[in-house]
Amino acid sequence: MTISLSIVVAVHNLEKYISKCLDSALAAMKHEYDYEIILVDDSSCDDSPKIMKEYAIKYSQIYYFRVEYKNIGRVRQYALNHCQGKYFTILDGDDTVYGDFLKQILSFLRMKDFDLLATPIEGKCIKNYSIPKYIRKRDFIKIYLRGKKIQGHFAGKFYQTALLKKIGIEEKKYYEDEYTLLKILPFIKDVFFSESCFYNYVKRKDSLTHSLSFKQISERMNLEKIKIQMLKRQGAIAYCSAINELRKLPPEYLHEDSIKLLIDTCKKISMARFILSPCVRVSDKKKYLKLKASKIL
Repeated sequence: MTISLSIVVAVHNLEKYISKCLDSALAAMKHEYDYEIILVDDSSCDDSPKIMKEYAIKYSQIYYFRVEYKNIGRVRQYALNHCQGKYFTILDGDDTVYGDFLKQILSFLRMKDFDLLATPIEGKCIKNYSIPKYIRKRDFIKIYLRGKKIQGHFAGKFYQTALLKKIGIEEKKYYEDEYTLLKILPFIKDVFFSESCFYNYVKRKDSLTHSLSFKQISERMNLEKIKIQMLKRQGAIAYCSAINELRKLPPEYLHEDSIKLLIDTCKKISMARFILSPCVRVSDKKKYLKLKASKIL
């Protein structure tokens, strides 16, 4: 049987969340069989492995693997190597999916050939299912750079598995998803977008994303610099994400090398070009002016 979709769930010590996560995916896929759920346990020392093994025994579409990487990028690349589905998506082990939207997306995946389907992860359910529509690649990039409906996360995105295997997932501890998106962008041709949000993205205070170390901050600054270098042809909007990150930084970090490099990169955009750009949100223009007023830019 052809597998239409591989759903990858990477887990590290999520015993409180993983059952709810898997139950939501199984409920969303009720009576469907052309999908698989790849569970990869990375060095868990709680009851997560036991819970996941029980699901793998009970459901034929679920497969369990154990690794000792302590690196989310390596874990997801390992999972990708084991995927058989035509399309690939991620479900974080502490997140859930809404209703039957995922089933409707599965039906769409069977009918279409594309490189990427993107959906929002706004943390709220849009009641009416919106059929994905073809959009130009440059329009997708603009939506991504605005950072509202589409972000760098794997969550809510469906990549063609063959293309993703060819490019590979960046084996990094931080921001491997957005590094991978930037890496694969030059090779993407056909993009679809749906306004429907089926993905419930949970922001936990103790999660890796929300417990920032300097190493993680430095990695973020490097990512923003690469993003500008790759997408500066899009104009002033390519700088918005970096402006946002610099505005949030504590003052004591501003003299670090990685951050100074990003500041120097942002200084290359003229004030008039940034402020007059119709693509840049008013809130981003205000942040830019505050950085200018504080002599950071």
